[in-house]
Amino acid sequence: MPMKKLTSSLVLLGLLVLAACSSSPKATLLPTPAATSQPNISESAADWPLPNYDHSSTRATFASKINSGNVNQLTEAWTYELRDSGCGGHYCTGAAATTPIVIDGTVYIGDLLTNVHALNLETGKRRWMVTVDTRVIGPSGVVVGLGKVFANKRGREIAAYDLENGDELWATRLGGRIYIQPTMADGKVLAATAGAGGPGSRGKLYALDQETGNILWSFDTIE
Repeated sequence: MPMKKLTSSLVLLGLLVLAACSSSPKATLLPTPAATSQPNISESAADWPLPNYDHSSTRATFASKINSGNVNQLTEAWTYELRDSGCGGHYCTGAAATTPIVIDGTVYIGDLLTNVHALNLETGKRRWMVTVDTRVIGPSGVVVGLGKVFANKRGREIAAYDLENGDELWATRLGGRIYIQPTMADGKVLAATAGAGGPGSRGKLYALDQETGNILWSFDTIE
């Protein structure tokens, strides 16, 4: 199967599962320090509010009506096409490499061109889109919290976009390539950089102020 179709199918499957979850009774996130500082996350536990679902990265929710007895009854609710990011060097990366974030009836997707899409959960209609069109290897995606969408931008920056309309609020350049989806904890945006993957590659962990984008601290993984 071509990479684009494979990736699109994965995104669609995730949306089908998440749509079913959103109609279920609300679950409780595993206790984390961020729950009080990010109320929109703790209140959206029946959706998919964080990368890997929660701060413990369980990648699982029990607030779903989908089970082994009815999974074969899932049908397509809607589709939304993501543009294939193409090939470069030895890599063909497809269109997306992470699960969407789903909060309060909106699906947020960061694709492998570092574009950001906000879609209506019920209809799949686009609410807004940020176009960057710079290819990255990934996994790359978004995290949502405190009225903002935080995303990888051009593989070098973390950007904050307004939750309501996608307007860019700030962008902070980090000291290396960004290959992974950012996340949030304790009101901070957490991001990481990495080398090219060969011998001697280095990476740093960063904590950014969610309001300004200022780097609060960084940690080099190799002394």
